[in-house]
Amino acid sequence: MGANFYPEDMTKDEFEHWVATLPEKDQEQAKSFFTVIRRKDKELATVPYSEEYKDDLSKVSALLREAAGLTDNQSLKNFLSTRADAFLFNNYYESDMAWMDLDAPLDITIGPYETYNDELFGYKAAFEAYINLRDEEESTKLSAFTQHLQEIENNLPMDPQYRNPKLGAAAPIRVVDQIISSGDGAHGVQTAA
Repeated sequence: MGANFYPEDMTKDEFEHWVATLPEKDQEQAKSFFTVIRRKDKELATVPYSEEYKDDLSKVSALLREAAGLTDNQSLKNFLSTRADAFLFNNYYESDMAWMDLDAPLDITIGPYETYNDELFGYKAAFEAYINLRDEEESTKLSAFTQHLQEIENNLPMDPQYRNPKLGAAAPIRVVDQIISSGDGAHGVQTAA
């Protein structure tokens, strides 16, 4: 249930009681997507992914930097470099923004994203990776939908308060061929988003 994000002997009540005793900033870290909970001297403690998985993340970070040096696509270079930093410093915001701006023949997703494996609380994100190759010809065929996304959003059969009034063409539609998926992305239905 806890998918190794928490000590095996920890109960939900124990975690909730412990979190309630923490200062607000420490509560945020305990519930963070990018920390695990471990026991230190029999007490619960928060450990950043960058520390818990340091050996593996250091290796991946070095490989991402090497890959960044091999591409002339600036958006891909920026994403790979900032994600390499994120793995080392446990701060994913800048690299998530770079991922949103990624405009390259390769669509790459790598890092902790989904929280489905944390069946206790849904707080902790599992690592996954997808490498996709864009199909520009098929993407062009779907580009007509991009022009109508706001119209589609405005006519969804739901209460208007839940619709996005500023969707516009901000969400490009791309067709990709998936080359590989791994980690949390390698089980169940395999998607690209």
